[in-house]
Amino acid sequence: MGNKLSDNAKALLTEAIVFEEGILPPKRIDLRKLRAVVTTKKERSDKGKAFIFYLCFMAVYINMVILQRNPYNSQTMQLGVQKYLIESAYVDPYSFEVKRFEDTTTVDDLWHWLQAILVENVIVDTYPNGRQTNKSDDGNILMHNKLTSGFRLTQRRVKNDSCILREEFQNFAPNCYGRVYWDARIGPTDQEPYLSSDESELWVYQDSTIGSVDIPYLDSGYFQVFQNGKQWSRERMASLRRQMWINEGTAWVRADFVTYNPNVRLFGYFQFQFDMRPSGQILPEFRSETMAAALYETIIDFGRLGLEIVCLVSWCWLTYSTIRDARTAARKNKSRWAYLKEFDNKVCVIQILLFLCCFCWWVAIVQNPIRDQLVVTETSISFKDGSQPNFTTLSILVHDYFVASAVNLVLALFRIMSMMKVNPNISQLSDTFTRCRKNIVQFGLVLVLMIIAFQLMAHLMFGAKMREFSTFDTGFISTVRVMLGTGTYTDLSEVDPIAAPVFYYPFVFIMIFVVFNMTIAIIMDGYALSQEERKTARKSHLKELNEIRFYHQLGWGIVRQLKPFAACLPRAIRFRVMQDGTQVDRYTEPSMAEVVALLEPVEKIEERFLTVAEYKEACDQANMPVRETQLEQIAERLHCWEDFEEPVYKKERMEMRRIQDAEKMERTITLLQERVATIVATQQQMGAKVDAILRSFVVSTVQFPEAQQI
Repeated sequence: MGNKLSDNAKALLTEAIVFEEGILPPKRIDLRKLRAVVTTKKERSDKGKAFIFYLCFMAVYINMVILQRNPYNSQTMQLGVQKYLIESAYVDPYSFEVKRFEDTTTVDDLWHWLQAILVENVIVDTYPNGRQTNKSDDGNILMHNKLTSGFRLTQRRVKNDSCILREEFQNFAPNCYGRVYWDARIGPTDQEPYLSSDESELWVYQDSTIGSVDIPYLDSGYFQVFQNGKQWSRERMASLRRQMWINEGTAWVRADFVTYNPNVRLFGYFQFQFDMRPSGQILPEFRSETMAAALYETIIDFGRLGLEIVCLVSWCWLTYSTIRDARTAARKNKSRWAYLKEFDNKVCVIQILLFLCCFCWWVAIVQNPIRDQLVVTETSISFKDGSQPNFTTLSILVHDYFVASAVNLVLALFRIMSMMKVNPNISQLSDTFTRCRKNIVQFGLVLVLMIIAFQLMAHLMFGAKMREFSTFDTGFISTVRVMLGTGTYTDLSEVDPIAAPVFYYPFVFIMIFVVFNMTIAIIMDGYALSQEERKTARKSHLKELNEIRFYHQLGWGIVRQLKPFAACLPRAIRFRVMQDGTQVDRYTEPSMAEVVALLEPVEKIEERFLTVAEYKEACDQANMPVRETQLEQIAERLHCWEDFEEPVYKKERMEMRRIQDAEKMERTITLLQERVATIVATQQQMGAKVDAILRSFVVSTVQFPEAQQI
């Protein structure tokens, strides 16, 4: 044959023949597999340590935030006062209709609620048996929430002539009030003094230093304080109504008060707001917040302080590790922003910055001077100048702090999902989102555009009659609710029976039957792709690493951290059983860091396979002495021996088998040709014999004519 075996094929063929004859060749270490296994295990080890550290850090952080929030006591305290005042009903003296806080639609309804509910229920001056309370027991709402120093009314106003009015309508409607925003703080607000209806009182706008000049806070408006008993409050409320304290220039009204509950050591700040739109609509809204009366007093408080210190130290270490990794990535890739190219690293940086913001928020809450400015007496809690305590700024800080903490926990979920890549068996969810993330984002843009299109459609059709679609933001939320099934066709048809089917049925068909299914299909494609990659990985030369169970990986990872206590561990944990049955002390064998160091001497070697002796010689030349037994243990432990059945030999073996098959085919053809030649020769011999017989027969016939007659 003209074809010749390559040197590699000859070597493989020789080894195969030797192996088939039972003579095992010397074991060789697969360098490529060793590098891949060591690199993968090192990355997983680092990620595993970071994963455990991060889980412990988040456990401390979650417990710290829960103790700071005290959610159960806060919720029960707020819910009790809310039901006490929001659910309480009164009878309209004109229509005899039973109304509540949420039924406020007119200025008369607002005054009725203030007089019948707020004054009568907030200023408590009798015991449940009807007897007059002692002076020290005045203002005990729901028996345990004591009113600090009465309640307060606040209003903010809008300027007249703050909107465009045509001249021909000025005689008919000379007053025109524009729209204000953010609790009447932004827009054409009016801060000028105004007179009562009988011009006996002048009400003045006050800003930012109400309570104490040492405590500026985000509050302003025209204030009325009620803290002189129930009878005086009744008369004052009736007087304000007669004097038209609330008139056409009023844009926003708030009634607020502060309570203190000694049982749970919480201040409660309750606000009842009325947004008075220029269209004539009044929108009531209830807001509340709780704040700790003292932050560090009890054993639980000091335990929380310990968690806060641990959390701060952990955050500092996390920040240091991130900066170190960012600098390493910058040097390696020669780019300052190389670390931020990965999505997981971006989430890490955002969370670190959010932790910093939360820390600053909490420092502002702890250092807020309001608590130090309070004067506590037998009958009241007030500022040093005698005014009612105001917790507006502190409540905003507390609210924003816990909102930021909640967002932080969502980011923590993304980080935990990314860290689950430490084991392929628990990273299926994160792998799926990684595969379909770009498609989901791109399709999400299309989804948002479609929602906006239908939202504008609903805004034009139903916005003039339904509050849910009257503005862009509320319309967007309402459209999403319809998409999720919370909005009903009946609500739309009651407003406009003709426009309802035009909007509802195309929206449901497109968004639910098409868009939702496409979204699920994108996610399923990502899941199928991740599963296909897992199957491929299980068939690769790293299949041992892709089949390891998470609890096995976690358990032995923890065992490896117990090296200082190795002498106390049982033999079953301390010793590793190798494939050949030998037992090796896992704490005396080379660590992963030492194995990584042993890769340096063979880093530039191009050969894929080395015997143990050759590997040891390379280490000796690099001044890294190592025993052959250690190299054997490493190869045995990491399953890095040369494998004749490994998929990596596929091309060489196919070439060798092709040549062998060609040789067999040639031998077969030669044999067939010989057989055919033999058969042809035999046929020729048989033909000659037949001819001889026929000639003999013809001769005999000529000599014996009687044979012809026969």
